[in-house]
Amino acid sequence: MSSDIQNTVKTRWVFYIPGYDPLHTRRYRELYRTEGAAQAAISNYQLTLSPKQGGCNYGWQVDSVIDGGAVHVDAEMLV
Repeated sequence: MSSDIQNTVKTRWVFYIPGYDPLHTRRYRELYRTEGAAQAAISNYQLTLSPKQGGCNYGWQVDSVIDGGAVHVDAEMLV
């Protein structure tokens, strides 16, 4: 897989549009933090979660290294 790293997506922008789900937006960040850390431990990769920088909406940023490739995710809650 490491030979394909140059041709893979390295940045993602994820949106969550709430609707029926009654959970508060902070709960989603907490779920991502705990479940993401558990999955990273199982799959043997690094995962760092940090607060969103700038903007008005609620969200967080994720930086990860998977199979030697760096990945950045901006997760944004559209409330």
